[in-house]
Amino acid sequence: MTFNRILLRMFKANFRKYLLYFLCSSFAVMLLFTFNSLYTNPGFNDPSLLDGRISSNLMAPRWALIVFSVLFLLFAQSSLMKSRKAEFGLFMVLGMTRSNICRLILLENVLLALSSMAAGFLSGSLFMRIFYLLIGRIVDLDSIPVTFSRESYVETASFFGILYVLVIAVSMLSALQPGILSQLKSAQSADRPLLRGKLPGLTGVLLLAACLLSGWFIKAEWVFQLSMLLCWPALYLLLTGLGAWAAASQERKSSRRYRNLLFISDLKHRFVRFRNISFLITLLMTIAIFLSSLMLDLYFRSWGSAADSNPYSIAYAELYGKNTISPQTLQSITSSSQTELLASQSLEVLNMPHPKILSSELLNAVTGTDYLVERGSFLNLFLVADKSGYTRVNESFADYDAPVLSGKLHLVSAGTVERMLFNLIPVMGYHFLIVNPYDYEFIREDIRNGLGHIHLLQFADWRQTGDVDRRLNETLAAYNREHTEPWYNTAKLEEFAFKTSSRFAEYEEWKQSGLFGLIIMSFVGLIFYVSSCAVLHFGILSELEAEQRKYRKLYRIGMTVQEAEQQMKRPLRLIFFLPYILAALISGFIFCSLTAMLEAKDAADMIMIIVTALIVSALFILLQLLFYQLYTRRYVKQISTML
Repeated sequence: MTFNRILLRMFKANFRKYLLYFLCSSFAVMLLFTFNSLYTNPGFNDPSLLDGRISSNLMAPRWALIVFSVLFLLFAQSSLMKSRKAEFGLFMVLGMTRSNICRLILLENVLLALSSMAAGFLSGSLFMRIFYLLIGRIVDLDSIPVTFSRESYVETASFFGILYVLVIAVSMLSALQPGILSQLKSAQSADRPLLRGKLPGLTGVLLLAACLLSGWFIKAEWVFQLSMLLCWPALYLLLTGLGAWAAASQERKSSRRYRNLLFISDLKHRFVRFRNISFLITLLMTIAIFLSSLMLDLYFRSWGSAADSNPYSIAYAELYGKNTISPQTLQSITSSSQTELLASQSLEVLNMPHPKILSSELLNAVTGTDYLVERGSFLNLFLVADKSGYTRVNESFADYDAPVLSGKLHLVSAGTVERMLFNLIPVMGYHFLIVNPYDYEFIREDIRNGLGHIHLLQFADWRQTGDVDRRLNETLAAYNREHTEPWYNTAKLEEFAFKTSSRFAEYEEWKQSGLFGLIIMSFVGLIFYVSSCAVLHFGILSELEAEQRKYRKLYRIGMTVQEAEQQMKRPLRLIFFLPYILAALISGFIFCSLTAMLEAKDAADMIMIIVTALIVSALFILLQLLFYQLYTRRYVKQISTML
């Protein structure tokens, strides 16, 4: 029989196994290609078409899918190779060399990889359009067409090409395992991990506790990153020694030991066989619960985020001759509001190239501050919200040469202020210089035509200012089209730069961003959950025949069907729920530590964060409880019929 004929026979004989791996691989390619297509879409990265808060929500799910693809394919490949080790041992008995087996694995995996990528790209192209229509109902995407960029194909193909090379290398190393007899008995042999016993478990518990608690007590980014890096080896050590600790807890009393002898031995065996599966499920569900909690928290805090970033209900800039509407026009718009206008103020600003210059006297009069700046100095002002959740490196000026009639006025920095004194307007930027009133007037004499104004409107209830904000934007845009020349090269960018900055508009953007991220992460979380259920199912299925043989023998020596059914469920409870409990615990600590490190949180905020994490964790655990009830009923029935 020729080598190619053997390869064909192997495909036919192991068609179901190959089909499972092919479907897993194609599914991973389809998902990552879909998110890469969205991530590389030019419209998603254009701030004039889509707010950056929305498009940035694709970054975390994309990295989560990359981690998922690596772990999922490695697990699928290891399961495939484990089920075929006996076949490779038989081939060696019949005279096939290890190089021939490696060649067989190489050809099989290359064919599977190419077909999986082709099917993944095809299904991803179709799924992308459906997915785009679904998210289009959440976010306004009318101005952003569906595009399949070259980068999305190249990035996906490059990533999976490297991953398949890694998978094939691991498969070949597994096939080169010494000993024909060990390969023939691989399906019946018990796993003997290198690390086992109570000591690795104790080390894992202590290291995991140190990693999770360090973020609460040490508010440093490098400590958080190091603790997250060490968290996963600690978790694996915990799972490795968990069987010995669980068995030891049952063996303390002789009465308990004899009563649970079968359960103890079964528990040791299950924890050893399922340690990799439990680690994979815990990792996937930790990512899913953490990111879902983050998006849900973002959605809940939409109202507060808009108020923190916008001290005034509505603000707009009068600059470069743009937005120069009359006071009568502004009054007619504000008088039609459903809520009372409490204040309408204007703050003069010197339109320097970068940054803009404010007078301390005028700023104090408008915003109610008390900044005192001496002559010849200035304060760096950065418009940064206290609870923005973003870290930004603000580059303060040490000195500044302001152009004046006599040449240049040299100013020296007297400090930095990071505070959201008024709304952030795109055309103005977020960096200003606050100078002494005398210096301000001295500079102002030279740039009479470079003056600007920031108009600040405060309403009694900003939640009812949506119509006013829309009418004001329409009026400003119409004035700019009729009376001024375009300042930017595109109409979208022109409108974006000179539009109003309002609490209501930002609330809508935050809410839309939170809802978009929540839907995306719910989708990814559901994928992770279904994948974890599939991984758990295939792990249990691989031991089904051995479990049937064991309980058939126990039935023959006197165990009743009811006792057997009860015994079957006991170890499954730990296997089903332990990874989810660990995932909820780890993700909750990570989520709380991260938000506490990035933002100044009071007790009420921390309680809200903890409640959010508990809600998401409870939903996933309830789903797992439902799956456990349905699965164990069928599993027990399937084994009981063989007794």
